[in-house]
Amino acid sequence: MKKILIILLFLFIPEVKAYNITDYKIDMTILENGNIDVIETFQMNGEYNGFERTLKYRNNYEGYKGDSLVLFDKQLYNGSGITLNEIRSIDYSNKLTDEEIKETGDLFNYSAIATKGDYGVYKIEEFEDGESYKIYNSSKMNKDFYLNYTLKNMVITHEDISEVMFPFFYDMEEIIDNLEINIHIPNNKKTLEVWVHGPKYAVTKVDQETIKIKITNFETDNYLDFRLVFDKLDTNKVSQQYALDKIKEIESNLNIDFNDKTNKEYEQLKENAYNLVNKVEQSLNRIDYENAYNEVEKLNNKDELKTQLLVRLMNIEPKIDRKEEIIKVLLSSILTIWVIGDIIILYHIYKKYNKKKIKYKYYKEIPDNVNPTIIGYLMHKKITNDDLVASILYLINTKVIIIEKKKKDYILKKGKIKNITQSEEWLLKFMFDNKNQISLINFEHKAKNYEEFLNIYSNWLNIATSEAENYNFFEDTFSIKLTGIIYSIIGIVMGLFLINENTYYSSIIVIFISVCSLIYYIKFYKRTDLGNSEYFKWLGFKKYIEKLYTFDLDDFPKEKYIIYSISLDCDYNLSRVVKIDDYVYDLYDSIIYSINTAYLTKKNVHSKYSSISRH
Repeated sequence: MKKILIILLFLFIPEVKAYNITDYKIDMTILENGNIDVIETFQMNGEYNGFERTLKYRNNYEGYKGDSLVLFDKQLYNGSGITLNEIRSIDYSNKLTDEEIKETGDLFNYSAIATKGDYGVYKIEEFEDGESYKIYNSSKMNKDFYLNYTLKNMVITHEDISEVMFPFFYDMEEIIDNLEINIHIPNNKKTLEVWVHGPKYAVTKVDQETIKIKITNFETDNYLDFRLVFDKLDTNKVSQQYALDKIKEIESNLNIDFNDKTNKEYEQLKENAYNLVNKVEQSLNRIDYENAYNEVEKLNNKDELKTQLLVRLMNIEPKIDRKEEIIKVLLSSILTIWVIGDIIILYHIYKKYNKKKIKYKYYKEIPDNVNPTIIGYLMHKKITNDDLVASILYLINTKVIIIEKKKKDYILKKGKIKNITQSEEWLLKFMFDNKNQISLINFEHKAKNYEEFLNIYSNWLNIATSEAENYNFFEDTFSIKLTGIIYSIIGIVMGLFLINENTYYSSIIVIFISVCSLIYYIKFYKRTDLGNSEYFKWLGFKKYIEKLYTFDLDDFPKEKYIIYSISLDCDYNLSRVVKIDDYVYDLYDSIIYSINTAYLTKKNVHSKYSSISRH
């Protein structure tokens, strides 16, 4: 049974209104042909848009809780159909007769297109086992409900008696305050017995033809069905079995089994509650306490064991509180000690490596006539491809390499090779490969032989880095970096391991600090006094280039400025002030293109080989 919340089918609503059924009356009349006439009248309160009544006449005991009630074949309990006689709105409080209802009640009509706000109409939804009626009668109309329908071929005729077994409600969503069911068997003389399965009920045998069933506070999770036996009728659904004694046996055993099962379940519940309280006394764990308390609460309030267990739990809770407080203080202290340790490491770094720095606003002169790879390493603690191009331009400027324009290409030739470093020797090998000259186009072709090309490039990079390291621009921080990294990892692991409801925020803070510290220690480096002195000279020189347009441009070495501006990453600023020769751009593009081509070729070849080798 469902209330029709029509508005949910079409619009969003801000809230759901509460409602329930105050009184629900069902009058059933069992006919001699095996059909059952049913009249339902009920009254609702609260705010609602309508009501939905679902009825099933087939497969009522297919997988149903009452499977054990079935006497013979389940198919015998199937009806053959349902006929909706009429739906009306009425005034429930007037206690009208059927004739008065038909005279005063509003007759509802079928409508396939009924929508929210309609009144006096209903929809029918048919399914394999029954039908559902959506009745459009909102609370604003201040009208109650009346249904009249016939269930066909519901009575089973045995050799000694007739029987009806039928569930009343499916998909119940409403609470019924008062439910009354009246069952009439006209002309019944001898046998009349009823068994009700589900909620607490009161049965009254009014006379040999009438049974009255009353139920209060019928909840939405309840189920309700009944079995009625009475004098044998002449119906077309016949079992050819004597059934009365077997039915009585089934119902009797059902009660015994139910009570026995209930007792066993309650005894098990008591045992579980007792064991959980014992467990929490040993563990003093909050979760164990909550589990035990919830299990004890399930016990009957009149059960003395429940009182005893609640008293024990009441004595246990302060111990749990003390334990949690001690753990919280202990764990928070551990986390605090870790933070203090991290601060000590950082202070030690600051104390040891905090050098006095002489900063320059501008440094007009080129600080030193060294290979740009040295400057790249000084500024970034690594040598890049930009430094490689700057180094080639440096050799061109010192006449070690001669560059000439030839049509749309450039020819590079070896010049005067003297007083060059080992990295510069490898740079010449990288460019010329033991030849005296090479064009930029041919140099790009060399990159296709990626293995030899990248091996020479790698050797040059390693040697250039080694030469730059020999300048001792940076302190040896390996031990302090390793200590900091290990300490940060310990902090992360400790924060994750100790995180719980008592130290949640402390652990999160430690994890955050640990991650930040780990990143800092991985990237950490410090320059020596010489490194700082040279760094700030070159930084001042970079600032000078960036502001070059405000200074006198007469008589300054443009070529050298261009070389070092590439390693200092300020060549763009310089290009806005002075004209840079085309060969610089062409050389830069050719070198970077060749290196990228070599790496890309290597990646593609290895990828193809891996793909082939897997088959």
